[in-house]
Amino acid sequence: MRRGRYSARKRNEAALRRYAERLSALRSIDRAILEAQTPEQVGMIAVEYLRRLVPCERATVMTYDEAADQLRVLAVSTSSPSPLSPQDIMPIIEGDRQSTVWERRPWHLADAPTAPSMAHRAEQLKSLGVRSLLHIPLFAQDTFIGTLTLSSPKIGVFGDEHVVIATEMVDQIALAIHKVQLLTQIQTERAELSLRVRERTAELSATNVELAHIARRKDEFLTNMSHELRTPLNSILGRAEILREQIYGPLSTIQQDSLRVIEESGRHLLALINDILDLSKIEAGKIELNFGPVPIIEVIHAALRMVAQTALQKRISLAYPSEIPEEFLFADARRLKQILVNLLSNAVKFTLEGGQVGLEVHRNRAQGQITFTVWDTGIGVAAEDLPRLFKPFSQIDSSLSRQHDGSGLGLALVANLADLHGGSAAVESTPGEGSHFSVTLPWRDAVIPAPAYVAAPPISVPPRTPAAQTLILVAEDNEVSIELMCDYLTANGYAVAVARNGAQALAHARELNPALILMDIQMPLMDGLEATRRIRADGTTRAIPIIALTALAMQGDRERCLAAGVNTYFSKPVELSLLGATIAALLNKDGDHPSR
Repeated sequence: MRRGRYSARKRNEAALRRYAERLSALRSIDRAILEAQTPEQVGMIAVEYLRRLVPCERATVMTYDEAADQLRVLAVSTSSPSPLSPQDIMPIIEGDRQSTVWERRPWHLADAPTAPSMAHRAEQLKSLGVRSLLHIPLFAQDTFIGTLTLSSPKIGVFGDEHVVIATEMVDQIALAIHKVQLLTQIQTERAELSLRVRERTAELSATNVELAHIARRKDEFLTNMSHELRTPLNSILGRAEILREQIYGPLSTIQQDSLRVIEESGRHLLALINDILDLSKIEAGKIELNFGPVPIIEVIHAALRMVAQTALQKRISLAYPSEIPEEFLFADARRLKQILVNLLSNAVKFTLEGGQVGLEVHRNRAQGQITFTVWDTGIGVAAEDLPRLFKPFSQIDSSLSRQHDGSGLGLALVANLADLHGGSAAVESTPGEGSHFSVTLPWRDAVIPAPAYVAAPPISVPPRTPAAQTLILVAEDNEVSIELMCDYLTANGYAVAVARNGAQALAHARELNPALILMDIQMPLMDGLEATRRIRADGTTRAIPIIALTALAMQGDRERCLAAGVNTYFSKPVELSLLGATIAALLNKDGDHPSR
């Protein structure tokens, strides 16, 4: 009896030791698995611990690839050489699913090759030297992720206790593998995303560089084209102005009519050039508005005067506003007039002879807005064409047989300038009945300023006095422009010297000490800006008035010229009468400068 109790106690103690070992092993595997960084590390930890607790020759963990429908060896621990190694593939074949691989329960076979359920794998098991087999599927969150297999070349090795030991570990193993797989997947996706972001960033950087290059090329093209167009246009309008003043002699009525057509065509071409440059500046964000108090009455009357002649030629009657607020609007005066002139010109252009064009002004005090509406009795616009009206280079009648000229920029400029003011543009139109174009701007109270200007006394043009003519130096490399300036200046009593590049201008300024210099900017050898800086740096020439007379008319050109030291700036084409008045004013202001 005593011996029986002793044997039972020994068995209990042994069971307790095995249980303690299992608990210790579970804690150890928990710690080791938490530190694992890859599925392979988790698999090796699992098979190494299991071989210590279960009497098996080989422990294998496989993971399931659902896309390929196959098992891949993740880790193997064996006491003898094994034909299996990590990364080996175990294809799923007919019979695997019937052998409870996908069932969520462990199973073991005392002699696997002879078991009916493993008949489809019998030859493979014999080649691997497997007799006893303990197989447990690995599931994580109801997802089949692989298998844990313990095997031995001996028959009947595994008992229920071994199944319990292995089963206690599989949940930890499965969750650990699944977690590391997810982390690996996340890291891979993150690396791929980072790579794509870098590639996309590089593409965007390259695109931005290309866009910047294109923008620079466009600016260079516009600058060059503006210069190339303004230079001959300056000669055309300048010659037309000289002929109109009949400096070369009297003109017949037919000649005067032809001259007026030349001037109008030249001014129209200049307006198109300016529209293109303005739109380019707006799109590039390089245009700035000069806000200030603007007398509404003066702007409206000035805009109507600009189109009055064209309307008269087409026998179109202009309807003035019935009431105009006698107030000041806080806006950019020049750009506001440009908005109204473009709308009025567009209305006149698309109104047939004998029609009407009008301008209305309405102030909404409650909403803090003022609306300018230009209406006409013209051809109107179809509803489907209205969305295109305010887009640049868009013309409703763009066929080869179209009846109305224009670049399609006027309304686009109106919309952009209204937007820069914080307002908007809109249109209502009925084909055959006419259109109403409206520009609504925010109303801002403006302090009424002192009179904007005081009429200056008339400037007398210096008479021809060959004995004491005032010498003007013309620095210009274009022969046609040189001839034009020489003709105009000599006809008005000035003596003229010519410099065909910046270096000559500097030398002539020192040698001839002219009363005034007309300075072109783009010249060979030395440009006009550098020549101006050197003239200003020289004590003997620094006081000579300099007028920049150039075809450069892009954003910042005026500021660059003034910064170099010119007194004033004109972009070609220039009105000769305005140039003459400016010359006379500068010479009179510089009264202590002797005549040459």
